[in-house]
Amino acid sequence: MAFVINEIWYLRNQVLNHCVEINTKESFKRVRHKLNEYSALFTKEDAFPNSAPPPAKWEAPPHRWIKLNVDTTLSNSSFALAVVAREIMGDIIKIWSKIHTFSSPIVAEASAILWAAQLAHEEDWNHIIIEGDAKNCFDPLSLENVIPD
Repeated sequence: MAFVINEIWYLRNQVLNHCVEINTKESFKRVRHKLNEYSALFTKEDAFPNSAPPPAKWEAPPHRWIKLNVDTTLSNSSFALAVVAREIMGDIIKIWSKIHTFSSPIVAEASAILWAAQLAHEEDWNHIIIEGDAKNCFDPLSLENVIPD
């Protein structure tokens, strides 16, 4: 997620300071390149022998569905929320980010999920999948016997 937020910040500065037009395909390539570089660190079996397995590969949504990936990151006094919308080929449709006032990590993660649903409603997207790494937020939404925190 840090790569996406960094790219958003980079694009913002390019537009404001250099009047550059945004090219989402090039932006996506830069994020993918950074992610590939980072992932290469974990391909060696002995690099981190006691670490968790690498994250699962991104799976495309069904045809005519939109997948919204959500995440948060903590700064000194606030959280940054980010939502990335992709279609079946993995191409980015839209990217949003905003600052969320300081709260607990679980509240920030839940806020990101709620915000993604609100954005989908504003975009009039009826077929969406919201995905993120906050198991403690997603399990109560998708499993019957899990009580939310």
